[in-house]
Amino acid sequence: MIGNLSLSHRGTLEGGTMSRIPVYNVATPLLRRSIPERPPYRIIELAMSPESARVEQHAESRA
Repeated sequence: MIGNLSLSHRGTLEGGTMSRIPVYNVATPLLRRSIPERPPYRIIELAMSPESARVEQHAESRA
């Protein structure tokens, strides 16, 4: 496990799986080194699938 932790801290900010699923590295040391002028965190907005949007709307209408 420590080997994987070490790689994430020295890796790249963004990558992907073989099936093209995006992967975002949020290791604090890497963020500090890669973008020193910004705070060491990332905000990533994800698009909602149409099905997820329907479920959320249904939940809101019941509240």
